[in-house]
Amino acid sequence: MTAPFKMPPVRDSVTAKLAVGGLKVYATVGLREDGTPGEIFLKAAGQGSLERGLLHSLALMVSVALQNGVPLEKIVEKLAAISFEPSGRTNLSAIPMANSIVDLISKWLKNKFLKDSV
Repeated sequence: MTAPFKMPPVRDSVTAKLAVGGLKVYATVGLREDGTPGEIFLKAAGQGSLERGLLHSLALMVSVALQNGVPLEKIVEKLAAISFEPSGRTNLSAIPMANSIVDLISKWLKNKFLKDSV
């Protein structure tokens, strides 16, 4: 494993509203100085503490992985196609269907940050 990547104290970010099966999540990706993802924050809109806690935990683990040298390609590959409810149609025309909110997040990350390299 490579040395940890430190995020700059001031950084650009990208935020997206993601929705599947009535669950709405705001995903904010903090960018390193080279424009690559270095962290992610996930906030469930109007959901209970279980959903908020699980999304926070997922975001924390993805952020730790990114900051410790795990390639985004590997993270996206492992999260893709995870299936649980809610699933179905999404709010994104580029990603019309998702098997879960985790699947949608992985597809969005791939579409936004890896489309030229995968």
